[in-house]
Amino acid sequence: MPATSPPRTARGLVHDAASRFDAARLHFGHGTDNALDEAVYLVFASLKLPFDCDDAALDRTLPARDVERVMRLIERRIHERIPVAYLVGEAWFAGLPFHVDSNVLVPRSPLAELIEERLVPWVDPSAVRHILDVGTGSGCIAAACALAFPEARVDALLSHEIGTHVV
Repeated sequence: MPATSPPRTARGLVHDAASRFDAARLHFGHGTDNALDEAVYLVFASLKLPFDCDDAALDRTLPARDVERVMRLIERRIHERIPVAYLVGEAWFAGLPFHVDSNVLVPRSPLAELIEERLVPWVDPSAVRHILDVGTGSGCIAAACALAFPEARVDALLSHEIGTHVV
């Protein structure tokens, strides 16, 4: 049986990747929980497509170099089991994009939703004056808190600084 050529559109790449991810029995737990969402994340991020792009963008024929780049990432995701966030260098937290690499955990905390809601009903947002993010990693919690609580002072402490500074 002759090898089939890769899909030439973003939509085709997404469907191909999702099918291959399912067949490879990948673990989804770094921002997605299923093969289709993982495929959308990988394809859209690598092609710099907005997640709300229209059908025309999804069905546009892609240059061969873009298809090859996406196919290489799909292969790495399957064979090396590298999280998509590390492959594309980006993860989303509280509606914000963050640069990530293997030096930080992929942001995926349920705190994102709490921060977006400004910790209501547990905290009076107007009473928040100081926030400390200990072991900040990518800085996503501190950055999201700074946006959600603009009047508060937000400090972020890297994990290698813990124990070397008085807090």
